[in-house]
Amino acid sequence: MAEAVDALVTSSNDTGQVACRVMYRLAHHADTLYAGIQAQKQSPEWNTAQAVIKQKRQQVTPHSSACCR
Repeated sequence: MAEAVDALVTSSNDTGQVACRVMYRLAHHADTLYAGIQAQKQSPEWNTAQAVIKQKRQQVTPHSSACCR
């Protein structure tokens, strides 16, 4: 990415504009993914799934420590 920034600063042709557009698109894509993940983590389904995972881990933990002694 540093090379793209250098190209943007030093070039006088379209390379700088292309690099700028690419960086903007990548930042926009990352922001969209982050917003989707945040929305998913705030959903009731996420909380339910986390509670189920926690309960399953609690069920598995006593059995795994007893068999390994």
